[in-house]
Amino acid sequence: MYDSSFLPRALLEFVVLSDTHYVSRPGTATTEFPSRLKQSGRAEAAFRFARALDPAFIIHLGDLVQEYPESPGFPQAIRLAQEQMERCGVHPFLVAGNHDVGDKPDPTMPTEPVTPESLTAYHARFGRSWYSFERAGCRFVILNSQIFNTGLPEAREQWDWLEAELTEHAGRRIFLFLHMPPYLVAPSEPALGHYDLLDDPDRSRLLELLRRYPVEIMAAGHVHFAFYDRLGATRYLVAASPAFTRPGFPHLFTAAPPPERGRDDSPKLGFYLFRVLEDRTDIHFLRTGGEEWGVEGGEATVEGGGELEGGEWRGKRTPAMGVSTELRRVVTRVPAGLPSSSLGVTLRAPLANLVEIPAAWPAIVRERARNDYPLLACLEMGVGQIRFPWTDLDDPFQRERLRILRQESVRLVPTWFGRDLGELIPYLERHAGAVDGLEIQIAAPSGRALPDASTLEELQRLRDRSEVPLCLSCVAPRETIAGKQHPRTRIGFTTEELGLLCGLLADSGWARVLCRVAADVAPWDEMAHVRQAPATPFRVDRRVELATEDDFLHANRVAEALFAAALSPGTRVYLDPLVDLDRTMDACHGLLDPLCNPRPAFHVARMLTTLLHDLPAPRTHAVVRTTEDLRILEIGLATGARLLVLPQHPDVAARSVLETLPELERGTLRTFHLTEGTVVDGFAVSDAEERLMSPLLVETKCQTAKAE
Repeated sequence: MYDSSFLPRALLEFVVLSDTHYVSRPGTATTEFPSRLKQSGRAEAAFRFARALDPAFIIHLGDLVQEYPESPGFPQAIRLAQEQMERCGVHPFLVAGNHDVGDKPDPTMPTEPVTPESLTAYHARFGRSWYSFERAGCRFVILNSQIFNTGLPEAREQWDWLEAELTEHAGRRIFLFLHMPPYLVAPSEPALGHYDLLDDPDRSRLLELLRRYPVEIMAAGHVHFAFYDRLGATRYLVAASPAFTRPGFPHLFTAAPPPERGRDDSPKLGFYLFRVLEDRTDIHFLRTGGEEWGVEGGEATVEGGGELEGGEWRGKRTPAMGVSTELRRVVTRVPAGLPSSSLGVTLRAPLANLVEIPAAWPAIVRERARNDYPLLACLEMGVGQIRFPWTDLDDPFQRERLRILRQESVRLVPTWFGRDLGELIPYLERHAGAVDGLEIQIAAPSGRALPDASTLEELQRLRDRSEVPLCLSCVAPRETIAGKQHPRTRIGFTTEELGLLCGLLADSGWARVLCRVAADVAPWDEMAHVRQAPATPFRVDRRVELATEDDFLHANRVAEALFAAALSPGTRVYLDPLVDLDRTMDACHGLLDPLCNPRPAFHVARMLTTLLHDLPAPRTHAVVRTTEDLRILEIGLATGARLLVLPQHPDVAARSVLETLPELERGTLRTFHLTEGTVVDGFAVSDAEERLMSPLLVETKCQTAKAE
């Protein structure tokens, strides 16, 4: 099911999934929420996908079933959930959740709190609910969050055990797992009446232990929405669910609610692959997208996600290619594994926003929540750098979120415009060690984008005093755009201005210059001008505009820009915007929609950032072919070639690729479907009428074109 061959070698791999909520008695729930009937099938798909990764072990963060311990159908639901895991061949380490053992001790909770009887029953069925184990020199600690603040004898016993465990293994790599999150936004937020938090005093006691005995990662479940934070040295993940999302939390987004009032936002569903390396742990979010594995009548059948063949899952036939061989989902790298990533994004909106979610059942208070999905999307894509207004670093909330992104190996590049250049050095001193570059945008009110002599002198003085690499850009107003009632403002130099900049900045030691790739310009053609021109004394970065609401066009555009960047190591490609702009003068789709779910271009960027990482040298040739239906870009290598196949409209017959390049039938190693995130061996086309709906990356073992 998965191809992990593009990942660095790990000491240990394990899977974390949460809140699968097996349903055995749907009852009236299907009237209010029809997706309730999908939970069991989604859980089974997630278990089978997890097993396909062949991890060393699986950790389940709690809530195996939908029923509560006091409900009549609870014993049957637990039995069926156990049978499901056995059928899937998984035997996870279990964390006790509120649906497994009882709710937290809060009088406003909708179900009964944990009782001595429910705890005894859980221990009799699954063993003690707090425990630890060791793998590959790492210590894994499982806690029962539901007995915190209860006064039960088992709660005191767990505290004594935990303190002894952390003391004994101090200095080791420790990973901690529990069901109920200690906090969502801040460790001090009120918890009484809040459905999703641990309360004090035990919350503060737990967090103090983490400060005394640094834990590498703490992961919690329960919320069915993803959140991410840093608590000192500890990375803190609140995990998504593969079963459903929670109503209420969609208030985080400036968009209409997802299906079922937010309960069925299926693009957010998934689980996690943890890969422990020598110096870090990479966390890969693997989206399941609501795929189901039917379990009716004890028979397993896939719903909308594939087919059974001899008891094994086979990937669904992709509409992009009529392949007859098995598809595998590509597990892509995170930023820490992509030190030379060319992928950048531009923040038109802040990286995160805070919202007070209206009091909605089961909480009786407004819950504060933070939208971490843009940040998590950057990690999932393998973003190497992010550009944003300089003012974000002077905002404590935004600065903290950006700091977390930088700790995940994403380079921070603030943009400076509208202030005296003399204030730049104090700004950099104020944020010393917090940025990896700075983009200076010079004003060009007359449309002349080149700096004058006095500006050049001031820029040179800044460069001599700056300890961070500087990038020069421009802001040029009054650009006429066809179909727009008012002129627009251009950010970034044009390719035609580069020649003059080379003369102005020769021998200056300037690091980078930002050029704009306009919406009506093909990125490959624009970037080829620089490759063919005499060497520039600086790196040329590109700001690639996604200026339409055409996802098909954007997928091709992103693919072409990143593919072209592979020919110029060190070039950075900033895609703009990250999130849709849907209520502005210039509405356009970004990499994420208004619910912060991926658009097709997101997956293209995610795939190519990994697939083109460390492309082997030498690169023997670069050519482009264009037919009525296809645009094919090729990079020749000593051992073969990489071809980017771009359909020119969404109705291209897949077989036309072979008609254009018949040698692919015998020389293809692998074909990558970029918007689907899959790979198939070879280049098999089973049906001439299959439509090529999205870009392909084809890896060949033979060169298909001569160097030009």
